[in-house]
Amino acid sequence: MKCFNMKKQTIITLLILTFSSLISSGQLSWVEENFDDKSGLRTGRIKGSFGPIPVFYLIEPKAILRNLNGGPVSFVGFDLSNADLNQVDLRNARLVRSDLSGANLNQAVLSGADLRTSNLRGTDLSVANLQSANLENANLSGADLYAADFNGADLNGAILTGVKINDTDLSASNLDGVISGQMIFDNRGGILEPITLPRDWRIIKGYLIGPKANLSGAHLSDIDLTGFNLSGADLSGADLTGTDLSNANLQGAILSGADLEGADLEGADIEGVIGLAVIQDTKDQRIARLEAQLAEYQNGRAGTILINASNGEALISFLIEESEDLKNWQKTGDKITKTIQLKDGKKFYRFALDN
Repeated sequence: MKCFNMKKQTIITLLILTFSSLISSGQLSWVEENFDDKSGLRTGRIKGSFGPIPVFYLIEPKAILRNLNGGPVSFVGFDLSNADLNQVDLRNARLVRSDLSGANLNQAVLSGADLRTSNLRGTDLSVANLQSANLENANLSGADLYAADFNGADLNGAILTGVKINDTDLSASNLDGVISGQMIFDNRGGILEPITLPRDWRIIKGYLIGPKANLSGAHLSDIDLTGFNLSGADLSGADLTGTDLSNANLQGAILSGADLEGADLEGADIEGVIGLAVIQDTKDQRIARLEAQLAEYQNGRAGTILINASNGEALISFLIEESEDLKNWQKTGDKITKTIQLKDGKKFYRFALDN
């Protein structure tokens, strides 16, 4: 009898799993579309299938989108561009490769949703809940992320160029390989709230900067990255001219083709760096530049003294000392003073002992 009950339970479980699978794999299509001329957004109904049984999903603000068995919906690879999904409940939904570009997902619940490789270009995700969502390799360029919650989300390889941010929560999120730049701090309401980031991450010049970030071709000249953790970061082709990278962690970073002219790498950890030749060239350039400056300021060689002139004249005054062994010197009591009147606004003069 116990054996029979176990078989019965197994059969029921398999039926439920099959039921869910069939719903998820049904072909999807818009069967009703209503366009708002003012907002450019669309609402309507989407038809799926469960065998011969049609399944309809209502696409409109505040909709709760679930499967027939109450489980998460699957819109894998489906076109939801410009859909009005304001405040909809899509928690744990499967939206892999879906097109949500231009959609309104303001205040939507997308926690736990699978959005890998999805298109979210220009999407309104303001105040949306994306906690623990999977956005690996998703394209969010130009999206509105005002007050959006990405706590614990996976943004590995995601594109975040030109996004609007303010009061955005990226704490505990995975930002490995994230592509950024031209990020816009949107101070709507006249208040600029802080952006919560994972440890070792900062936003500078509109870029997300941290370990394993994809900063290929980034414009990061003349900034202070002292002590930054850039381990594993892709900085290939980046403009780092004049940037302070002293004591930075560059372990395993990619610097091939980067412009490091004038950059300070003093004390930086360069173990495993790809593109070490670039660093060596930079050091050689810096040494050559310092030597040239030194030669310029010491352009007097032996017997020449450079003096600073001010107040319309240059005053030269020195004492004469004598020695028998070049170690012990004694003053002779003689003092020579010479005042030189400046000519034509010249500020610097030098003189040399005539042998």
